[in-house]
Amino acid sequence: MTSPFMFSPHDSSLPTEKSREAFYFAEFNAKFPTEDDCLEELYKRADAEAVQKCRHCGNFLLNKRYGERVSTCQNCSRQTWHTAGTFFEGIRLARAWLAAIWLMEHGIALSSSMLHKLLGIAQSTALNILHKIRTVVRKYMEHHAPTVSSAIFSNVFRKRSFVTPAYCHPRAEQEEIDKARLNESSSFGTDPDADTPASLAADIGARFFGRYDAKRKVAPSARHAEDLESEEVVAAGESVTRTGGFSGGETEIYELLSEKPLSVDKLCDLTGMPAEELSVSLLILELSKLVNREPGDYYVRCKPDQSHEVASLSLTGDDSNDKTAVTVTAAIQFIIEHCHGISRKYLQNYLAAYWCYSDRVTWSQGSLLQLCRQSPRIIESEILGYVSPPMVVLIS
Repeated sequence: MTSPFMFSPHDSSLPTEKSREAFYFAEFNAKFPTEDDCLEELYKRADAEAVQKCRHCGNFLLNKRYGERVSTCQNCSRQTWHTAGTFFEGIRLARAWLAAIWLMEHGIALSSSMLHKLLGIAQSTALNILHKIRTVVRKYMEHHAPTVSSAIFSNVFRKRSFVTPAYCHPRAEQEEIDKARLNESSSFGTDPDADTPASLAADIGARFFGRYDAKRKVAPSARHAEDLESEEVVAAGESVTRTGGFSGGETEIYELLSEKPLSVDKLCDLTGMPAEELSVSLLILELSKLVNREPGDYYVRCKPDQSHEVASLSLTGDDSNDKTAVTVTAAIQFIIEHCHGISRKYLQNYLAAYWCYSDRVTWSQGSLLQLCRQSPRIIESEILGYVSPPMVVLIS
């Protein structure tokens, strides 16, 4: 079937993401050209009994004109607002809200600047729209998946929030949470890192980036205990000589680092690696406890006398851990590429945006709008008061 538009979502003449964005926005404009069309769509998606019955006397005989937000009862002559008490209560431009939802349902990674340019609205308005939509998804996802430590995403914390300690790097918020968890765990005699898979860093490098050699995968039961210990747990200074789980990029970064801090920008210049790839490699080394991150986006090599144990490079074959590693890496790349870094405070909201972006089965056309239509109103204080927990929900 021929497309009614000048190009298709996969038009090779345009960058893939840009062509898809332009196609679906043109499709939205064709289907909902006016504000009245958008308001009528919201009316159709509402609960039938709620919008077809007078809220005052319960009469079902209502007068409503196309595109209006309100109906007048033929019995008591009082008005019923269709968006009252719902997610869309008090919105000024229904078209902006519906466009954002439409694009997210089609797998477009929206940012406030992109929405601002597309719709000609203030960027602060665009950010408010996206925060509220992500909040709806976040509340929904909290009941649907296991959790992972927010510390895994430290490399994307590049913006401050009002809960970030004063005069500190954006990552200081995570450091404060880690300290609090460590103190709490010490009080109860538990391990604060017990909830994070020990081989996650190795799995990110080995499974997702193709650094895995199937011949190296040997069942632990087939090895002698002493051999297992010598292969899986090594000192930080020796670990980079091994190839399993680490690429030449990680080795090069480790060799460049010393006790003298180097910035991410300097490492980009020295290695010639793209910022996104460098960030992932630094994450792998950091999770493997080979390097330390310092305030100001600087990195140093771990001191030999610290005797850190690194993540296992033996690859246990745990499918759930494999999926977690792949999902973590993909979520980090999504946040870096489309959001250019975030504050830790709203990490869970951005993971909700990633789920909406990546899961085209759950978030098919109409699903997000229906969820928003069924959700209660979200007030500003709810968004401002939210802080992502130490353990965040992550769905592929």
